[in-house]
Amino acid sequence: MSNKRVLMILGVVLAMIFIFTGCSSGDSINKAAVDNFEKLFNGKNVNFSFEIERWTLLSTDGDVLAFDSNSSFMEFDLSPFLKAGLEPSKLSKEFIVDTKNNRLRIEKVYGTEGSMEDKDLLPMLAELLDHYPDQLAYHKEMGRYGLKIGKNAGFEWAVNPEDSKDDIVFILDPKDIVQAGADPEKIEGFKYTMVELDNGSKEYKLIKSFDILK
Repeated sequence: MSNKRVLMILGVVLAMIFIFTGCSSGDSINKAAVDNFEKLFNGKNVNFSFEIERWTLLSTDGDVLAFDSNSSFMEFDLSPFLKAGLEPSKLSKEFIVDTKNNRLRIEKVYGTEGSMEDKDLLPMLAELLDHYPDQLAYHKEMGRYGLKIGKNAGFEWAVNPEDSKDDIVFILDPKDIVQAGADPEKIEGFKYTMVELDNGSKEYKLIKSFDILK
């Protein structure tokens, strides 16, 4: 066998090793994220809503995370945003404003690949991350997993909740909110601060965190 053919075969083998190693690593992170979600909530603070066919997590402030195997959304009390100067009509289409119930929602539909057949909590979350792995963020330095929801927004949960004061974190991109008239530093309940993204860059975000294990 010629040296050229040997090198070609070796290159293909190395490429296959790289590909499968990457997948294995991704699968491991997905599984760890689901395991940590179970460890953190363990049947508490999260319930299945038959009305909207999604699992919902409710914070002590009434903030909501909801997801199924194809989509997710976060929802908040609209009042703090209005008091900070928000003009709802100026928000982008990514935001859904319900003035009747005084709610502000940001929602993301990832696709239609999820079967929605198994409605148990962990299988549904696992299916969501399996079909849309690029929607899972892993912040090693901060010790948190994150589900991307909308443009530069999301929900994060702690890798080691026993060692973290921020067991869960709601994150919003302030750009659209600021352009719609709100002062980000006056939105009650949220902290306007610089955070590091999963790609290493830094941006200002609106964050709201809770220690649910205290």
